[in-house]
Amino acid sequence: MQIDKTITYQVSDYSFTNFITLDKTLIKQVWQWRNAPEIRAYMYNKEIIPLENHLRFVQSLLDRDDVAYWLVRKGEEPIGVTNLTDINIEESSAELGYYMLPSKLNSGLGLEFAYNNFLFVFDTEIQCNFLHGAIHRSNINAIVLDSYLGCEIQIEQLREPDKEFISFFASKDKFLVEAEGKNNMRAFISYVRAHRKEFQV
Repeated sequence: MQIDKTITYQVSDYSFTNFITLDKTLIKQVWQWRNAPEIRAYMYNKEIIPLENHLRFVQSLLDRDDVAYWLVRKGEEPIGVTNLTDINIEESSAELGYYMLPSKLNSGLGLEFAYNNFLFVFDTEIQCNFLHGAIHRSNINAIVLDSYLGCEIQIEQLREPDKEFISFFASKDKFLVEAEGKNNMRAFISYVRAHRKEFQV
């Protein structure tokens, strides 16, 4: 597993540009998106982040090997943010997080965006082997989506009322074997109809 923060990774018509290379205007836009109520609602930290804190955090990314953040574009248009935290180079593992811009929510691009995020981590030069993460228990759409894409969702955690976030795990080998045909809205809708009830309490 290796991450080059100075290059823009390309997956189909999606590009992933590391935060450390963004100009001040884009860095401020990311801060605004992250503080939007519809984005904060599903985060570990739901508080509004002051601009000064955001700027310090982005600056800190220059010297950190355990965390990396990317602005995601489809074509030339920003569409979301992807991050890897808890990066372990030797074990080739990390925690994956991603979100779409507030203006892109409910745009019909959720499946495509998520699918390309997994391709980015598993099938570019990064070559991560294992991912873990957590999804807010109320974000059923994201839970079903990640399950459809091959993540192992810890469904039993939904039965624990005090469990705010539901864990998931994913492996490169499993994802890439099953990836063909996954970026298909009809197949996803069929999966949702068949499995959605499994993820509701």
